[in-house]
Amino acid sequence: MVYDEMLRKYRADGVVHVPQVLPPEWVARLAAATDVALASSPDDAEIYEGTRSAPLSYGELQVWKRLEAFREAVHEGRLARIAAGLMGSASARFYYDQLLVKEPGSVRRTPWHQDIPYWKVAGDQICSIWLALDPIPGRAALEFVLGSHIWGEHNPQHFMDASPYAGTGLAALPDIESDRAAYDILAYDLAPGDALIFHGAIVHGAPPADQSGRRRAWSTRWLGDDAVFADKPGERAFPADETGLVHGQAYAGPDYPLIHGRA
Repeated sequence: MVYDEMLRKYRADGVVHVPQVLPPEWVARLAAATDVALASSPDDAEIYEGTRSAPLSYGELQVWKRLEAFREAVHEGRLARIAAGLMGSASARFYYDQLLVKEPGSVRRTPWHQDIPYWKVAGDQICSIWLALDPIPGRAALEFVLGSHIWGEHNPQHFMDASPYAGTGLAALPDIESDRAAYDILAYDLAPGDALIFHGAIVHGAPPADQSGRRRAWSTRWLGDDAVFADKPGERAFPADETGLVHGQAYAGPDYPLIHGRA
């Protein structure tokens, strides 16, 4: 159930902390699957820091297609229902997932960014559910600029070297890190199973794990009733395969299953 206060915060701030979105047995299963993913990482996994054999900061897209635990968690329905409720949508369609791991000793920051500019998608009913699989103190957790989901889109940058995406026509984000006091920045202490649910346009980033412990998280992305494929100009990260997608029409097909509600 989505409570009134959660919905108010999501609409006003662009992010809400939801305790225990998944029960402990699911969290344990996904944490174990994360370690399997790391031990068998595909060639296209992104190593932001460290080496492939000993990554300090790791990212993998579409892990739901590779490992059964993540696939079953997507289809279980709990995540889709809460996504739909917070987006104010009658439906929730799965977009894609991303596994994110930072190990103790990581010193590299995840840069400030918005998600939607990376994607060929348009709409307001677009959100992410960032699920903690470890205890994560606020000093190592995802940080958000509250209210920034109404800023409009800004140019993405590559996580590996912070270079801007080419040809998007979008302005760069303000340099938030150099003037943090000018912004309303918030992070949450997270227990395993807690989720940060946030609008696809909110500005967010993350500090290094440093010595705060492992930071394993699984992020699922969700599309509501008004989300459509948008053939945006310039460089974009997702979707990589645009087969069957039509500008201005809803995402459809087995890669983007409808998990909650009706099409």
